[in-house]
Amino acid sequence: MSRLAFALLPFPGGPALPFRVGGSVSRQEGRLTLAYELTGEVASVAWPAPSPAPERRDRLWQQTCCECFLARPGEAGYWEANLSPAGHWQLYRFDDYRQGLRTETAIAAPAIVTEQDAAASRLSATLDLGSLLAPAQSLLLGVTLVVCTVDGATSYWALAHPGERPDFHHRAAFRLTL
Repeated sequence: MSRLAFALLPFPGGPALPFRVGGSVSRQEGRLTLAYELTGEVASVAWPAPSPAPERRDRLWQQTCCECFLARPGEAGYWEANLSPAGHWQLYRFDDYRQGLRTETAIAAPAIVTEQDAAASRLSATLDLGSLLAPAQSLLLGVTLVVCTVDGATSYWALAHPGERPDFHHRAAFRLTL
């Protein structure tokens, strides 16, 4: 099993928020597991409550949403996974940078688990990517997070922010390799 820790950085010039974001990503056979943790003044985060009936949904990034961008090295195409603390999810496929958007239907719903306490909000999700990638195939990852606060601010967190605006799709932000 491959496992990497990460720390996300807020987009420069965005709202100054009193917390930190970190976590880990691991890959075992065809499964990818992401674990996010927000620490600090997490009461200021608009963290969606768990849904009794999680489902595939669009526009999850309009609320607090954990995201991961996945690509095969040397290929223009990539995937975007959106994981809501409510349990809702979506997986998109792109042919190239922001082109050819379509829903990826080759995988089942991920297992999403969330927990909160006074010091931290956590989300872990396991996606079965076996139908998309061979187990030994390298994978580039861009781990990201959209944070909405209870007072209406939005901040964008990523491994790196290579552009003048928040752009999670920018390949230079895909900084992890598994």
